[in-house]
Amino acid sequence: MYDGVERRRYPRLNRSFLVHYPVADGESQLDLSQVKNISLGGVLFLTTRPYEKESNIPLRIKLPGAYVEPQARVIESRQIEGGSFFDTRLEFLPMEQFDREHIAQVLQHYIEGASG
Repeated sequence: MYDGVERRRYPRLNRSFLVHYPVADGESQLDLSQVKNISLGGVLFLTTRPYEKESNIPLRIKLPGAYVEPQARVIESRQIEGGSFFDTRLEFLPMEQFDREHIAQVLQHYIEGASG
């Protein structure tokens, strides 16, 4: 039961950004979706099919100012009730310094802007 205490390691931003991801494991063809939320620890977005837990997926996320291309591990891919899409949660793997810093800057901009 949720007690109102935030247990996440990183603050999460509920904002839509474009994300490109492989249509199937190991394929170069990409699909396009919208980020539902993002943090320095990972991302949640809609996919058109389920992804196997623990599989690694290369992402290309369009953030203001630049694309970032982190590798991520699937935590969960759950079908949305009554729909044909899947909420797919991924944890970022260690990433390039530029990608990490750019994600941090975007998060700081929007999170501080919302609270200030």
